[in-house]
Amino acid sequence: MLHWTKAQEDAFTEIKRELSSEPILAIYNPHAKTELHTDASQVGLSGILYQEQTDGRLHPISYYSRKTTIEESRYHSYELEALAIVNSVERFRVYLIGIHFVIRTDCNSLKMLQNKRDLSPRIGRWFVKLSEYNYTIEYHAGSINTVADALSRYPIEEGKETEIVGLPILHIKVTTDWIAALQRNCLSKKARRQKLLVFPSCT
Repeated sequence: MLHWTKAQEDAFTEIKRELSSEPILAIYNPHAKTELHTDASQVGLSGILYQEQTDGRLHPISYYSRKTTIEESRYHSYELEALAIVNSVERFRVYLIGIHFVIRTDCNSLKMLQNKRDLSPRIGRWFVKLSEYNYTIEYHAGSINTVADALSRYPIEEGKETEIVGLPILHIKVTTDWIAALQRNCLSKKARRQKLLVFPSCT
């Protein structure tokens, strides 16, 4: 039986505040400028998909992170950074295939690796995977890549339960379709309220 106390009420209020304040997830637009910010550490990989909105600023579309395996944690730093890119691109494939996008990473050597012929088999396979995408890799200093950096150091395990104020919950994947449906529902309710104000007899 669920006991709703002040602790749960405070947590619910905090969640509502966080969901309604920046950074708010934006709706994906295939025609908007798109960037993928990635980062990696020995414990995790991360990627954040951004798009430029009408205010001229980049807004997040989706976040991704995962823990590295024991084998992956032994990779060289540039291999981890490359893996973060490949994993993130594959994760956001539905958004990235068929458009041009910029990959921003704090590993400057990855940009030079694109033009090398004597790549390691592992790196070579990863670049083959990326060959079907239209992208440009740009260096992004770690000091300004703080969000992706934080996600890579505190990765989320898929399906892992998290306890908040004593309530076990599962991580919920919020899709842009779900957000759009909520927005349409809110607009529909607003339109009905306006109609009732103009025509009170309507039901």
